[in-house]
Amino acid sequence: MPLRTLLKPEHFKSPWGRIVGLAVAWVIIISGLLFLPLPTPFGLPLLVVGATVLLTISITARRVFIRLKRRYPITLNPLRALLRRRPRPKPAHPDTAGRSAVPVDSAD
Repeated sequence: MPLRTLLKPEHFKSPWGRIVGLAVAWVIIISGLLFLPLPTPFGLPLLVVGATVLLTISITARRVFIRLKRRYPITLNPLRALLRRRPRPKPAHPDTAGRSAVPVDSAD
């Protein structure tokens, strides 16, 4: 199941859902920090998933993320792409970006 379907805002509207969600996010982040120095590749993905859950739930964390995103845009763009609700549509061809696919007849 994709992470976006698990992180719907309606799951965290109740106070208990928010508390449980914050606890789960921090447990994932702490476990990611523990796995980071090990030679296994589990630390960084756990940190990204934990940050994604935390940013979905916490307004304060989102404000800090926006501040950091403005300061370090290249570093935080992959995490930002995970948080988007809908992926941005890619143009079919760079030359046709912003143009309609069907030619418009000009009225003479």
